[in-house]
Amino acid sequence: MDELSMMSVDDLGHQPMLQLVDALRFGVIVVTPDMRLVYRNQAIVQIFQNLSIPTPNGLPKALITYCQQFMLEAEAVGGEPLIIDCQPCKGRLLRWQIAWLSEPLPQAPDQQCLLVVLEDCYQTLVTQMRRDQRCYGLTDQEARVWVMLKFGMSYQEIADSLGITTNTVKTHARNIYNKQRNHRPQTPRLWFLEDELICNVNPGEDDAS
Repeated sequence: MDELSMMSVDDLGHQPMLQLVDALRFGVIVVTPDMRLVYRNQAIVQIFQNLSIPTPNGLPKALITYCQQFMLEAEAVGGEPLIIDCQPCKGRLLRWQIAWLSEPLPQAPDQQCLLVVLEDCYQTLVTQMRRDQRCYGLTDQEARVWVMLKFGMSYQEIADSLGITTNTVKTHARNIYNKQRNHRPQTPRLWFLEDELICNVNPGEDDAS
């Protein structure tokens, strides 16, 4: 299985597509309909390792289940990709996207393979948080609040997680938006539930400006 993870995109025969996906830091797996592993990139191996997800024969049970579901429903939905969000552990969200590859591969010339793209949504937000922190000059605590807001956590949940009061969370949120506004006044901003209560802004009016 180690040599599979080291297989190059040239060997797989879909170099442009997989290089594009890898540039976005997504995990990629290609499997046959009978669940034989054809290819996996290092990003998906790292995701499984970080979350301690068992991968007997190179594939986690969840992936096999989702692929089987996709194949069962493929005809009924006209071959549209299957997109599934799951939480393997608290505070982490994985997004699976499964679709048919349009062309056969040399490793499975008689079978139409499935392409599985996996995104660690939390890690994506952490990467964005680091970028926003540098761009807007956020403090470490403001950056933590920012990524938790983007992850869909309420003010109370953030306060409980960080060991601070909800008023402190609201203060951090207000500071974040003020820093964004001062940095790029005309740039649309992402607003969250209840933000207008602490920022005195109507999200609909802000979007229309």
